[in-house]
Amino acid sequence: MARQVYLETPEGVLEDVKVRHPQCAAPVWAADGEAWPPLRPGAPQDPPALRAVLVLRRRGDNIGPLTESGDRVVTFLIDAATTAELDALEAEVRTSVDVTVRR
Repeated sequence: MARQVYLETPEGVLEDVKVRHPQCAAPVWAADGEAWPPLRPGAPQDPPALRAVLVLRRRGDNIGPLTESGDRVVTFLIDAATTAELDALEAEVRTSVDVTVRR
């Protein structure tokens, strides 16, 4: 099973995104032209995995209210063998991504 999660972000000017998760050294700044990392699906016997954290906006972008898909700032991709494992990993990753904005 796989899941893509979009994080809610505070309004302001995007300064940085940091990831404090052992399965992800740094986010990919896709909006800056960084290529998506090669993503491979997990096998059923694999442990739950964080596959990527992607930043969809550029540093310095003004982040306003979320009104359409183009307003999204950060997303991550995870997979696991069960829904319960996905839910647990999602909660873990949500707390490990720090989005810094200047208000």
